[in-house]
Amino acid sequence: MPRRPPGRDRSAGHLPPSGAGPWDIAALIPIVHEAGGTFSDLTGQHRTDTGAALFARPGLHQQLLDIAVTAH
Repeated sequence: MPRRPPGRDRSAGHLPPSGAGPWDIAALIPIVHEAGGTFSDLTGQHRTDTGAALFARPGLHQQLLDIAVTAH
């Protein structure tokens, strides 16, 4: 997961060209949840089999989903 400077809005996306495997995404979910973050695929569902993932703090997560939907 990318490192960010303290005090910044924190988010991470996982969008490799060939798609992420479910095991790639699933390994990060408990770490992100323990840190107070949230996870979904780019449709807002809690799925690990879509090849894409969005990890962010709760207040930022929906905003990033909205951007992903408009960009897609």
